Amino acid sequence: MKKNLEHYTAYNLWANNEMIKCVEQITVEQLHQTIESSFNSVFKTILHIWDAEYIWLQRMQGSSINDWPSKMMDKEGFSTNAFLSTSASFNDFVENADQSFFDQLCDYTNLKGEKFSTPFGTIVMHCMNHSTYHRGQLITMFRQLGLKEIPSTDLITFDRTR
Repeated sequence: MKKNLEHYTAYNLWANNEMIKCVEQITVEQLHQTIESSFNSVFKTILHIWDAEYIWLQRMQGSSINDWPSKMMDKEGFSTNAFLSTSASFNDFVENADQSFFDQLCDYTNLKGEKFSTPFGTIVMHCMNHSTYHRGQLITMFRQLGLKEIPSTDLITFDRTR
């Protein structure tokens, strides 16, 4: 299981880097332009992915998060460094964990105050799948903003680059 989780977190980091290359091609106005989706702008969608990765990583490391980390960022203070740094830290955390860790249960309380217990391996898979889902939305948003050069972020594309 650990080998698969390492593969998936490495893929996630690579794919998030590919998304940031697209962000670097758009204007600040386009970053915040309203586009109908789960989160109605590129900015909000990226922050949502970052929030989830950051919160789940903190939970796996034994910390409790009581609020959305993105509340610390404003439109002018947005930095892709925090987003990519969290993805890299998530990848590093999985690489450094023992195989047995992923079968253990993580007890946590979500932001609504509800208590849960989930295997660490399931958390990693959930979080990486969640990021993939929202990257698909970002690609659609980038197309609507007129970007012509949008990279494939399919897992098979990542595997072909290795």
